[in-house]
Amino acid sequence: MSVPPPRSGLADPMESYPYDSASLDYQRASEQFWKFLSIRTVEQMDMRPRGTVLDVACGPGASSVAAAERVGPEGSVVALDSSDQMLRMAGERAAARRLGNVEPRLGDMAQLDLPPDSFDAVISVLGVFYVPDMPALISSMWNVLRPGGQLAITTLGPRTFEPAYNIWKEAVRVERPDATPAYSWERTNEPEGVRSLLLAAGIENPDVSVEEREVPIRTIDDWWLAVMGSGMRRTVLELGDEAADRVRASCDDMLRRAGVATIRMSAIYALATKG
Repeated sequence: MSVPPPRSGLADPMESYPYDSASLDYQRASEQFWKFLSIRTVEQMDMRPRGTVLDVACGPGASSVAAAERVGPEGSVVALDSSDQMLRMAGERAAARRLGNVEPRLGDMAQLDLPPDSFDAVISVLGVFYVPDMPALISSMWNVLRPGGQLAITTLGPRTFEPAYNIWKEAVRVERPDATPAYSWERTNEPEGVRSLLLAAGIENPDVSVEEREVPIRTIDDWWLAVMGSGMRRTVLELGDEAADRVRASCDDMLRRAGVATIRMSAIYALATKG
């Protein structure tokens, strides 16, 4: 199955996302809804003491810290991100765990300026879908991996955020009947699509699996945190304050009437070992 191109809609999935301005909301949403993806990614990898790790699009550093603990003080983790604020959070997270083997590094993941065969492991959790040319990014990450090293790519899976996500889209359509909200993570939310990306990048026989989890949402504030800590934030900003307030109130009403107490957090984990 081929990966579909980005769809047009209220928010352009490939438009540059204002990470610094949204980083605090993203960090809070990550802690509640998807930090476990980073921890689970590292759990599945064959990381060993003294290993060298590259974390591409590290965000607030959950995967960087988990990897740093696995490779130990004699190993090292380069935490790469394009946001100064995200890197500051990643550094603070490492410091709080008294880890001196995490190096936050500002950089563009679409242009990895790193030597070939220089890392024992490369991780990218919820990052690859932000670049226009995903196979090129994956190929570049594969290139910096040493023979015998492992690449891990994690994306959001099928039906993520449902049923609240469908309620959200309906509330947005009431305000903007012509809108079809589409977000970057939907480019990689099917396992066969992710597999196709790795094959297109020249990686043979990737191991692709799907895991699902239900995460509680206790109040509208919980759901709105997921909205404002993800790509849905852009839709809120484009709607404007008054329309966004109506969307929030509508979501609150529909979630209550439907008795929604959890949302689905589905994950696709892709692993490949370089021969």
